[in-house]
Amino acid sequence: MSLKFISFASGSSGNCSLVFTENTAILIDAGITLRRLQDELKKLNLTINDVGGIVVTHEHSDHVKNLCLFSKYIPVYCHPYTHIEIFNKYNDVDKLANVEDYMEGFTIGDIDVKPFETPHDANYPLGYSFVSQGRKFSLATDMGVIENNVFEAIKDSNAILLESNHDVKMLKSGPYPQWLKNRVIGKRGHLSNTDCARLACMIKEQNSDLKELILGHISKENNIPMLALETVKSTLSKEGLLGDTIISLALQGESTRVYNV
Repeated sequence: MSLKFISFASGSSGNCSLVFTENTAILIDAGITLRRLQDELKKLNLTINDVGGIVVTHEHSDHVKNLCLFSKYIPVYCHPYTHIEIFNKYNDVDKLANVEDYMEGFTIGDIDVKPFETPHDANYPLGYSFVSQGRKFSLATDMGVIENNVFEAIKDSNAILLESNHDVKMLKSGPYPQWLKNRVIGKRGHLSNTDCARLACMIKEQNSDLKELILGHISKENNIPMLALETVKSTLSKEGLLGDTIISLALQGESTRVYNV
């Protein structure tokens, strides 16, 4: 009974992914349409009724734009501060799961869920680790800098989806207005290819069991998927840390393969 992961969409236009076992399925964010979700689940021989919960990273629209609709079918797990933001900006969710101490973590089916804070310009932004049968998958996106608590939370993972949002040179010379460039590159913005590579090296220095490294939340305007891939891969190789870790991409317009964590 293995832990598995698939990203349905990753990027500034919408984010949604699924972590699952034979008995449990958990959605991460709700940035795709209900029709698309149902189609993707069908490919996995699942229905929306098979999903035991949605965990929410933060309240930005590319992560929650269809959350209220999804919540008619699936219980929502989100930090109380994030719930307040969703209620104020969008609407209330139908099925809000009751978690006594959110940051202590919780269990859905046979998957243990462990939230951790990320540095981003939202009310209470989070990443998540998912543990089942001794295997661990972590998702860490939407963070402006590398912080120690994130590293500590994900360093022993068997597979990670890690943000590789922008190339710094492309961002600085690109079409964004200066205020937006400042936001992206700021301490509560998004992680660059270079910083993603640095964090990957930090993890690999301590964890030779990292099987899959998936690069996500790649900017359409300020990055190129293969540039992100090459930056991270070449940095790990130069440091002698790549080993047998497989590096791949989670893109905006298409689903990834199913990863066996």
